[in-house]
Amino acid sequence: EIVGPDILEKVPRFKALLEDHKGGMFDGHTICACPFHTNDHGERLLSLVDHTMIPHILRRLLDESEFLSGHGIRSVSRIHAEQRELGTLPGVGTALIEYDPGESSTTLFGGNSNWRGPVWMPINYSILQALTKFHRYLGPNFKVHAPSISDRELNLREIVNAISDRLINLFRRDEKGRMPVFPEHSPFQQDP
Repeated sequence: EIVGPDILEKVPRFKALLEDHKGGMFDGHTICACPFHTNDHGERLLSLVDHTMIPHILRRLLDESEFLSGHGIRSVSRIHAEQRELGTLPGVGTALIEYDPGESSTTLFGGNSNWRGPVWMPINYSILQALTKFHRYLGPNFKVHAPSISDRELNLREIVNAISDRLINLFRRDEKGRMPVFPEHSPFQQDP
């Protein structure tokens, strides 16, 4: 979250806490990667991620062999279509993850597989909202390498726009007049 100077002046104890833990803190139950400086607008950033972590996160998030799809950000990496085993977990045994694009192969959770593979709007909304706030805080000169989207470095607003455009592809009709958001034989899949 971004906190403006007008709000910080109204909460002096919170402001003092931010000053006492410049650059973040971790004490076993509280973590904050809040930078110790303000941006050009005098705003402070409250975040679990700082500007040094964003390029590393986006490298995987914007990789088409992992999370980036033609229809937005997948909820589970595409890698798990082949790598199902997560190892052995104490008290659980062998842990598996299923990557099921579209409708699920099981009726577990109502047969919907949107948290196990395909694009899920709530996740995309949260990602877009967070990137928009980081763009506001860091400004247009903060750029990252995004080879699946562009051959040049992009600022976070440009990345938000590119992901949003891919999300809209869910509702764009293909050459056969079908929308990817609906199963092929859905009654909503009417010819245009």
